[in-house]
Amino acid sequence: MKRISHRELEELRNDLNSWVAKQKGDKGFMRGGYSQGVKLAINYFHKTQSFEEAYLYMIKYLDKSKLNNLSRRQEAENELASYCNWNKTDSAIMIERRPNIALKLSNEIILGGQVSRIDMDPENGKCRGILLSNFADNWRHELRMPLIQKAIAVRLQRDETDVMVGVQHVSGTSLQTHFYSSSEIAAAYSEASHLTSKAAELLAS
Repeated sequence: MKRISHRELEELRNDLNSWVAKQKGDKGFMRGGYSQGVKLAINYFHKTQSFEEAYLYMIKYLDKSKLNNLSRRQEAENELASYCNWNKTDSAIMIERRPNIALKLSNEIILGGQVSRIDMDPENGKCRGILLSNFADNWRHELRMPLIQKAIAVRLQRDETDVMVGVQHVSGTSLQTHFYSSSEIAAAYSEASHLTSKAAELLAS
């Protein structure tokens, strides 16, 4: 059974044939960048609740990855510090750090990938699946978002109506959340199942 990351779903949706061709070709080794270093350090911060330890963790990652641009490293440090400062003032209750999702779309395809964190909003009691990224303005229209809401509900054994999804910059700024109705989730699931089943057929041909 093939696993597709939720990060690939929009590309597959926009150009199925191009996505299939890329899967059949040599994708090569993808080295993580400065943003990935910040994300990993944020995860380590949630584990230790120590900015200093998270900062050292990020520096080791950047050094190991040979990411030596001084201005980019300073920007990464500033983003990490900003996120940690935001977290100290946020009242959400942490549930999971970087959980993997797994949502079966068909007999051939599982939608996988990581969510940056799952927490609970104390104001409404809903769980929030948050992606740390430089998100697009139209992120609410991405096919993966309602499916992530469904996958988190399945993972936590909660009703879909008890879950929201959202995005946030790695600096901790611009936290935005959205709730998808059951009908919106069902429509997204149907579309994704059709698309990924067709992709699986093309990959096997």
